[in-house]
Amino acid sequence: MLLPEHAPELRDDSSDAARELARKAWRTTMQRWSVAELFQFGPAGSKVESAGRDPVHGQGIRDFVYAWPVVGRCRVEEQVVGRGYEKSWSQVQISGRGLFGLEYLLFYGGADHGCSPNSATGQGWVALDEAGLASAKLDYATALASDVSEQVHGLRAAWSPDGGNFRQTLIDAQGYENEQQ
Repeated sequence: MLLPEHAPELRDDSSDAARELARKAWRTTMQRWSVAELFQFGPAGSKVESAGRDPVHGQGIRDFVYAWPVVGRCRVEEQVVGRGYEKSWSQVQISGRGLFGLEYLLFYGGADHGCSPNSATGQGWVALDEAGLASAKLDYATALASDVSEQVHGLRAAWSPDGGNFRQTLIDAQGYENEQQ
């Protein structure tokens, strides 16, 4: 993952060159994630059986990295304005996290918002001046980059023989009732 190294740099240097480096890092990270995206089972998969993933060993890590199609621009903007992520990531909905959130923050340059104008987020968004909004976006982008990196490291550890060793769990079909499951 390249993002955590580039987001803080962007925080300190908001030039077009620094932004393009962060965008390039996002693209590289997204390419790498697109390979892992196929494996929505085990620690990456949801524990919710109706989601069709892995009710036995699912930890839902995938959704913290890339919850598509459950994404929402307003959910990202809520964090930019409300900064709830600073208190606890558990309060941040998956639709406003991960690689989607970074994509929005790194690639969309508009100053408008997608929330209801009468919402706290909508009112808070328009109350910020251009510099304050840019700073708040960079703060959240930096935090998201670190969170994505942490989630991916957790997923790798879950598969690692020195960590959760899910690879062996899968080979041995531990906990699964049948081959189909």
